[in-house]
Amino acid sequence: MPAHPSESVSDQALQLENEQLRVQLHESEDARNQLEAENRELRQKLQYAEEKFEQIVDQDPQIGWVVYNESLDATYMNQGMTKPTGRTVDEFNNTPEEDIFASAEEMERIRRVRADLIHLDEKALFRSRVHLKRKDGSIFWGEFISQNITWEGRKLRKTSLVNVDAEVKLQEQLEEANRQLQDSEARFRKMIDESIQGVAIVDAEGEILYINRVFLDTLGFESMEDCMRVPPQERMPPESLELTRARRAKRLSGEESPERYRHEIYRKDRSRVWVETLAHAIEWEGHPAVQVNIIDVDAEVRSRKKLEAANELMTMGIGYGSRIQQAILPRTEDIQSAFRAFEVSWEPRDVVSGDFYWFHRD
Repeated sequence: MPAHPSESVSDQALQLENEQLRVQLHESEDARNQLEAENRELRQKLQYAEEKFEQIVDQDPQIGWVVYNESLDATYMNQGMTKPTGRTVDEFNNTPEEDIFASAEEMERIRRVRADLIHLDEKALFRSRVHLKRKDGSIFWGEFISQNITWEGRKLRKTSLVNVDAEVKLQEQLEEANRQLQDSEARFRKMIDESIQGVAIVDAEGEILYINRVFLDTLGFESMEDCMRVPPQERMPPESLELTRARRAKRLSGEESPERYRHEIYRKDRSRVWVETLAHAIEWEGHPAVQVNIIDVDAEVRSRKKLEAANELMTMGIGYGSRIQQAILPRTEDIQSAFRAFEVSWEPRDVVSGDFYWFHRD
């Protein structure tokens, strides 16, 4: 007996539905297999990343890493964190902080920072240098660099430790060398400022770079700023200016030039004063310059000029007296015409004589 039409349609519908379910099941199995493959790949990548992290960070002997939770318990620490102290990770974790920090003050300072930093945002970065103890009791400088991070959804604090002992000691040496240099410069300036000679440093154009008190007093200025308001070409007469410029150019170019010479300079009131200058090329703050030492010889020069003038007058007077003596006495020809025999004696010490001719007639 043939099947009822409604039953045939129902069977066909069931078969179609089963077929669709089988296709969906197959697709679901393929999707599951794909997900499992992706998970395996992700696990492999995660394992690779963890291995790289361990190679790069965990075994890094140069930079220490430690991660603290909100309770300030260390949840992770690498070898670099403990190596500068000469301890293993376990030894470091079991060592009291009193035996890690060189002083109680530094330990308390780091503790306060550790407690305060956990409440700051992740942009906050704190650096602190402290003295730390090694396992053998020796002391070294370490720098802690702390920052908040988010790790696996939790807010943690990451702290790095860098051994900066060599850097700090080098910095201390540089600071000490700089301090000694500053002390040396201060002593040099004090010595120059208190020198009995005027001392000035000028550049290639004659601009003043440094001038001491004696030099200012010689020129009649109150300060270096007061002196610098006067252009170089107005600080000495034209003949002295030309001489000084020519010799300064030679010195700076390496040519030989007389170091000591005398010339006139202008004082602030435009009066002239004679100075003796000793100049030589130097390097001033990395640039070529000329050091000029002067001595006020104005009184000496003027006294010598007066003496020379007086000597000239006296010489002229003596010469005049000599001419008078010679004019008074007769000429030899005149005496010979009057006397057959005679003797003459006129012996001036230099120019004039106290004795006159004397003569004798037979």
